[in-house]
Amino acid sequence: MKKVVFLFLILLIPNLANAKVINGQEMELVASDTSYIKTTNINGVSLHEIITEEEYNNVDEVNNSLITPYNYAETNYKRLDIWVWDSGDDIYLGELELTWKIIPATRSFDVIAFRGQGMTVMEDSQIGNQSYWVNDVRHIISYAYNGTNIQKRDLGYGISMNLVNGSDVNGYVLYTSCIFEKTASGTAYVYGSYQHATENVTLAESQNYNISGAGLGNVIYFYGNTVTKYDNMPGVYVTIN
Repeated sequence: MKKVVFLFLILLIPNLANAKVINGQEMELVASDTSYIKTTNINGVSLHEIITEEEYNNVDEVNNSLITPYNYAETNYKRLDIWVWDSGDDIYLGELELTWKIIPATRSFDVIAFRGQGMTVMEDSQIGNQSYWVNDVRHIISYAYNGTNIQKRDLGYGISMNLVNGSDVNGYVLYTSCIFEKTASGTAYVYGSYQHATENVTLAESQNYNISGAGLGNVIYFYGNTVTKYDNMPGVYVTIN
């Protein structure tokens, strides 16, 4: 397998929303789409209703019904976005971002993760960061590819991020990206998942998983009773043809 080294200097090109430049090379956005579907579960029956963005933004905070557009997974509390950028020669940049709309009651080790199907994560390309706001001032915690918070597996990787606690914290955005190489001759997939700890967990507990399509969000397969400590938010994916 060939190895390509990227320096993560990402430039957003003004007036060109579907492109990025990395190391001077233009990358084309593979997929991005937005629609809002309200899902309500009544006695085990799921009812789906298309709603507007305005309706989504004004949703009742107490009602945690799921909203799942194509390349997004949304609840009333958080939104997970995935982007995959094509640089040619079967090399892709994957980005995964979780935005909290409401400050969670439990702040412990959450896990954000990627899985490739017919796609291989290129070694040492994985990075992550946790942005949090205190009195509307942004602070950033970075996670390196060789840090103690990352778990690398055959099909992908995950990063455990301990949500910064404090009564004055008023926002979180958690992010990871990596370089994928397409190894499939046909259709391939990039899956992303974010799992929120619903009770306090240790770093070791948060890393008690494998990367698998049978896992939460089709990515994170927690072992034993660890799975009961996470919220099972649906995942997101992009198809690579």
